[in-house]
Amino acid sequence: MELVQADELQGDVIKGEPVRILNGNVIFRNGTTLIYCHRAFQFTNPTRMEMFGRVRIVEENKSTVESDSLFYDNNTKIARLRKNVVATDNKMSLKTNFLDYSMETGDSYYYNNGKMVDDKNTLTSISGFYNAGIKIITFKKEVLLQSENKRLTADSLKYNYQTKTLFFTGPTKIYQDDIIIHTTSGNYSTETENTRFEKRTTIEDSDYKLTGDTLYWDKSTETGKAFGNIQLTSKNEDITVDGQRGIYNRIQKSSKVWGDAVIKQLLDSDTVCIRADTLLSLQDSLNYKIVIAFKHATIFKPDLQGKCDSLVYISRDSLMKMFSDPVMWAQSSQMSGKFIQAHIVNNKLDYVDIKDNSYMISQDELNNFNQVKGKSVHAVFKEGKIEKMLVNGNAQSIYYIIDDSKKRKKNKGINYSLSSDMVLYYKKNKVKNISFLTKPEARFIPLHEIKEEDTRFKDFNWRIGEKPVK
Repeated sequence: MELVQADELQGDVIKGEPVRILNGNVIFRNGTTLIYCHRAFQFTNPTRMEMFGRVRIVEENKSTVESDSLFYDNNTKIARLRKNVVATDNKMSLKTNFLDYSMETGDSYYYNNGKMVDDKNTLTSISGFYNAGIKIITFKKEVLLQSENKRLTADSLKYNYQTKTLFFTGPTKIYQDDIIIHTTSGNYSTETENTRFEKRTTIEDSDYKLTGDTLYWDKSTETGKAFGNIQLTSKNEDITVDGQRGIYNRIQKSSKVWGDAVIKQLLDSDTVCIRADTLLSLQDSLNYKIVIAFKHATIFKPDLQGKCDSLVYISRDSLMKMFSDPVMWAQSSQMSGKFIQAHIVNNKLDYVDIKDNSYMISQDELNNFNQVKGKSVHAVFKEGKIEKMLVNGNAQSIYYIIDDSKKRKKNKGINYSLSSDMVLYYKKNKVKNISFLTKPEARFIPLHEIKEEDTRFKDFNWRIGEKPVK
């Protein structure tokens, strides 16, 4: 530490120790750093200094540290600044009452509370680390950030006051307008309010919650992008969407999730699951939800299962539309065709429309396959069980007649029917009556006359092995 100037210099002995006392406009130089004060005591054994009265350290880069007093140890090169300490670098100021400053490295450590203020943010913590050379402050313990539209709490974080960027190094909670963000790692620009979060992070508001291993949030577009084990939750509708990647737009309330995507909704005591390579969720002008499932779509609920290449669910009409080789199972019935549309009311199947090559197969208690086919089928359900079926266009049916008059039930034969249109009435999932809208071709085949080709239509395909189980 080199003395540059002082208005007055005198020698003295304090408690048996020689000391130089400097008064008035005192300046010391340490390399490229200048230290100013009103009064200084320079002890020779051991080599140490005490400074008082508007103490000021000025770095070569024009950053400064001021305090009421400074205690310097030449062996450790540490200056301990006490009371009303203010570190300033351009528009940033850091205030504390206890700061230890390294004359060798320019590193500063504060404890017993500190407060940083710049033109964008206010940050406080119990302790911290600061270096003007790298423009970064590390905040430790009870970290709090406050600005015009956000509030942040953390155990620790780093702040680059030049780029206005936060770096998270521990559990952190951010309150931004009406959004809450939970994270442990990542960075956040307080200028653009765009973020990149690593490890497990959640962004939520009153309606939705988005979680992922890596997550980006664009404040300007209100869009979140998540990667790795993502989950999007609609709180008001008890809906969750899981997958490997996803995009959520808060303004449009739309989402796209792909990679082993599955959407689950809790309805009463049942859970409905739709799976696909990609799931798209939209809201119409009346805020009703539309779900579109692309590629390898399946649906599962305890009393209804289905699969197809793509699927659309429209909540406003409670309609589910299945495209490209669709097949559906309800109770003991299998339904297939080129297109299937199902209407669900109060979590129960209400009706099913099957278009083109419509085919319905049901298995009875003797494992016989009862079959109905036609150009189109309209099946009506009650409490999840089939009640009536209208078959239009080249309507055909094969139904087994069972003798249940004895304890052990037996097959009696097959009823085969052909008509342009027919209506089948059911009771307890069994056909009780068939009405023909035009003159039918019908015949009964007794059990002993039944041939293999009589039991099934040529395009019979029992696809129970494809039935979703979850």
